Amino acid sequence: MALLLACHCYVAVALTGSGQTGAKAGTFDSYVLAQSWSPEFCRSQCDQGSKSNCRTTAGSYASTHLTLHGLWPNYDSTSTGYEYPQYCDGGPAGDFKACSSGSSSSQCQVKSSTLQYFDTSDKWQKYAPGYGGPDYFLAEHEWPKHGSCVGEGVPDAKTYFSYSLALDKEIAEGPAGKLLADNLGSTVTASALLEALGGKESSILTCDHGCILSGVQTCWGTKSNTDKTPGERKACPSTAKDTCGKNCPTVHVNPFTPCGTPPAPVPGGKCVLGQHGPPCSKDADCTGIPSCLRCARSGYCTAQPATAEW
Repeated sequence: MALLLACHCYVAVALTGSGQTGAKAGTFDSYVLAQSWSPEFCRSQCDQGSKSNCRTTAGSYASTHLTLHGLWPNYDSTSTGYEYPQYCDGGPAGDFKACSSGSSSSQCQVKSSTLQYFDTSDKWQKYAPGYGGPDYFLAEHEWPKHGSCVGEGVPDAKTYFSYSLALDKEIAEGPAGKLLADNLGSTVTASALLEALGGKESSILTCDHGCILSGVQTCWGTKSNTDKTPGERKACPSTAKDTCGKNCPTVHVNPFTPCGTPPAPVPGGKCVLGQHGPPCSKDADCTGIPSCLRCARSGYCTAQPATAEW
């Protein structure tokens, strides 16, 4: 899976392999629940034209909490040559293979009655603003690509989305949600955030450049080998990668800022890993400032070594 963008989606994701188009629905092993840190996602969209949901983020629940990106069926190993199924066939909802090439067939589209629900339901507008209109970009992407692969027990998009939202709310309203909301504009240790998410074995952090939190992912089992609806938490498979990596013992929790507003630099004229330092235009501007190593492409001094950037 590439980027959480218009495909879209929301941030750099953790699964780095290829999807198996046309896989038989219900033949996967586990789920990855992907949630976005909307303030960072919206900041990353400023140069590309802000998404519609970002224009209403200020002051909303999404400005201080994790929001739903998607619930992804996943393989626990790459023995098939793939890391996850996509655009599946053989499930109660039918064949979705053609949707992988951008087909405008009604089979690839979410029913208008379901889309309208995203605009009228308070809980969907609160926990999953990226699913709403006018573009419905996440709803129209997540169902054919991922929801079609669940199989029995999920006959339609509305059922699939209800499972997604239930898991999202559990994490967003849990200890991790409180930890992030309490540390807006500051940093949290990666270990504390992973623990709040349920433990490092079943949780993943995703970051943009400079250890800036862009999202989290949690891993879930299925109820049984025959009932593939979401079950209990389980260890994440080897196919899932933590994009924060060993270079981010702490991660920066960006607050929401409207497009055109630069992130606030670290107070006190110094550099702290995962945060913006003083503004700069060249490396020499950062010389002599405590802990600053260079001028980053963001236009701020940074404590992040150049060799550690992606």
